[in-house]
Amino acid sequence: MRRVFRAQYVSLHVRKSNRAAFHLYTKTLKYAINDIERGYYADGEDAYDMRCTFNESHDTEKYLHIDHGAKLDQSAVDILEEKLASFNLQ
Repeated sequence: MRRVFRAQYVSLHVRKSNRAAFHLYTKTLKYAINDIERGYYADGEDAYDMRCTFNESHDTEKYLHIDHGAKLDQSAVDILEEKLASFNLQ
């Protein structure tokens, strides 16, 4: 994804109350909070707008947006697998 679309980052939203997802994205996958979306969910709960930035050398501002709970298409799965592979968690 990074190479094909010259993406700078991948983003997603996580419910503020979802501590397990927050831990996974911040500690394991190294996402950072970009913003807080007030009342993002239908029940009024806020969401963290999170990003995992790729190499800063890319000159475009394209990104992949994945909503929490959405089914991932194959390109999204490829990005996440590439990011996981970069951590060498063997």
